[in-house]
Amino acid sequence: LFLFFIVNIAVIKIRYNMGDELNYGYLSPFFPVFPIAAIILQAVLAIWLVKMSIIAWIVAPVWIGLGIVIYFIYSKQHATEIEGDIRVLEEEEAAPESGNAYRVMIPIANPDNAFSLISNTIKLCGKRKARIKLLHMVSVPDQVPLTDARKSITEGREAIVEAMLYLKPRFPITTSIRYGRNVARGIVSAIREKKIDLIIMGWHGKREDQRFNLGSIIDPVVSRSPSDIIILKDCANKRFKNILVPLYGDYNDIFSLETATYLLNPDGGKITVLYLYGNTKQHTKQHIESLLADIYNGKLELDLKVSSARNIVRVVVNASRHFDLVVIGIEDRFLTRFGILSSSEIIANQCPAPLALVKCSRKIISWTKRWI
Repeated sequence: LFLFFIVNIAVIKIRYNMGDELNYGYLSPFFPVFPIAAIILQAVLAIWLVKMSIIAWIVAPVWIGLGIVIYFIYSKQHATEIEGDIRVLEEEEAAPESGNAYRVMIPIANPDNAFSLISNTIKLCGKRKARIKLLHMVSVPDQVPLTDARKSITEGREAIVEAMLYLKPRFPITTSIRYGRNVARGIVSAIREKKIDLIIMGWHGKREDQRFNLGSIIDPVVSRSPSDIIILKDCANKRFKNILVPLYGDYNDIFSLETATYLLNPDGGKITVLYLYGNTKQHTKQHIESLLADIYNGKLELDLKVSSARNIVRVVVNASRHFDLVVIGIEDRFLTRFGILSSSEIIANQCPAPLALVKCSRKIISWTKRWI
């Protein structure tokens, strides 16, 4: 019973992490409804089993635990690598870190991409006293053996060197070059392994494939990453004096405001909050001030607008034309996993202004994503 319980968890983990990468001989219908239902039923049966045989409750965990110990002591080091593995080509660690260090990861594809992220990384990480981990993933096509990945790391090395020129004088830097068939899974794997708190990514702003809401790499990272996420579009080397922050009234609100305060021009600027869930202006102002009190101690010029319009996409896109930057939270909706765009994703694809998409992790969900 305990073994089948773990098998159902493994089914969910494999489908969740590898998705369409594998060729399945059989696909469970209505996934993950049946595996979750089986897990719940097995948990109920396990509780009932205590009355039948306490010995089974002792033997089964010891048996599984012994297998886990053998795996970490011996099997993990001797396991045969498979096609789906994410492998490390080169890695350079910074000085040892304290347990409460704030870890930021920046995936970089090429020198141009690295340069575009530098100035805003300094703004976002300076006050956090962060330790930065630079990651380059070498994407190896199916037709090319994984052993040939080393022939394609020149661009990644150049990108890392470019970023280190600007970031190393300010932050402790760790660098890593990895390779695999799937770049997004490699990024998420590194986030879990390094226990990353924040990931900063660049986005070209074009939805080139209709199968994805934002992109083939960004979509899986957004849905699977256990860390906070900031995605920057057209933000390279710009000073933001007039920032628009649309708020939905969800868990991303405080992180959106926090990101805006970090990116705001330090010599003076204004943040305009566009409240999209239609409360009275006085109630809204009190709520915003309470949020800001938790994240910002300095003086801040804040303008407040309240909208009760039904078409919030049109409201935000039209308003964005008058601002240097738009900071908006990514809605976590179930239907986005089936290619149906959320309002924030539609805004991201249509917004003419520089854009920062943010997503704040939640403790229970984040813990689940780190382990599953």
